[in-house]
Amino acid sequence: MAVLAVGRGQGVVDTVVAAMRARGIDGLGVSTDADAAAHLQAGSITAVVIGGGVEADSRETLKRHAATAGVLVVIEEPLAGRDIDRYVRQVILPRLTTTSPRTRRAARP
Repeated sequence: MAVLAVGRGQGVVDTVVAAMRARGIDGLGVSTDADAAAHLQAGSITAVVIGGGVEADSRETLKRHAATAGVLVVIEEPLAGRDIDRYVRQVILPRLTTTSPRTRRAARP
């Protein structure tokens, strides 16, 4: 099971995915709605992080796809000036550990 990060800037998405993986979270990232929908339909996603640059209509579509796929965790909180590693630690990780323990891998030393 994995966390899907969706954003419009591939560099930011890649950095989010790297930060999640460094914290033991299985993650992958995409920058298009079509790619996000394909991953959600595949059934291997347990949580979705929707980036601040994702347009309102796309955001609603992604949330519908997530609901249809049975994804229980949708994170939309903005970075609010935090660096990405801090965002992963303060926002993503707590939401996953309280709602979806299957998303975490064994922590690396």
